[in-house]
Amino acid sequence: MESGGAELESAATREWGNPAALEVVADELRYRTTKAAASLAQRIEARLTELANGGEYARTVGVSGSAAPARPAPPVFYPPPSNVERRYRALRATFTNQAEVLARWGITPLMPVDMRATVLKMWSDRFEAGESHPLGMTSEDLSRDIAEESIHRGPGVIRERR
Repeated sequence: MESGGAELESAATREWGNPAALEVVADELRYRTTKAAASLAQRIEARLTELANGGEYARTVGVSGSAAPARPAPPVFYPPPSNVERRYRALRATFTNQAEVLARWGITPLMPVDMRATVLKMWSDRFEAGESHPLGMTSEDLSRDIAEESIHRGPGVIRERR
């Protein structure tokens, strides 16, 4: 994103309730060295924390940092999430249960069913050969996910090939 400070401020104001858009602006601000950029970055980080914690205060503060007079800030009980945690939550919100199950095995929902079955068979063969999954998944996890995936798409859709 190549934008000036005023454009970044405008984007933050326009997308004040959208964590994904605020992350993009915050990422761009990491390359800026002006006081205005640092100030905006600080306000965005605070806003992302508020949105992540789901507080009432999150809806009453604008980019300018001035609070609406009607509501005081509630106490925050959780430590602010790290940048990685916020990104994970934003990404995770876009995943369906089916996509999460498939992603464990390197498969996407757009992959043709026969290719899914081939990939799952390859994982099964690897487990039988004593190889391990990079995330520690097991053959039992594979069997469970195949059964779970069948629930989402109907019986037999991505069964392992024999």
